[in-house]
Amino acid sequence: MGAAADLLSELTAAGVTVTRKGDRLRLAPPQAVSASLLVAVRENKAALLRLVPEPAPVRCFTCHGADFWRGLVHYTDGTQAPGPWVCRRCHPPGDPCRMFPTL
Repeated sequence: MGAAADLLSELTAAGVTVTRKGDRLRLAPPQAVSASLLVAVRENKAALLRLVPEPAPVRCFTCHGADFWRGLVHYTDGTQAPGPWVCRRCHPPGDPCRMFPTL
């Protein structure tokens, strides 16, 4: 999964936004995606689908709010990926300095 995470980082650095709908990936803006990046995305599509989560639900099941946030998941191999969507009203994002204290 490291190659897919590196590819996702490379796409983000190139100004490309990667979104998912079902088993399809959307790269925007298309003119920012070079031919070599497009080939790499096609070769790593299955792994990218595991990294790019589905869009947030339209409404929270608990409070019926529509405001969501998403953090990062940090893996032990040093890679990171977008985390799950979280309702901002039910679970406001905390201060990252207090959430991950330095030991």
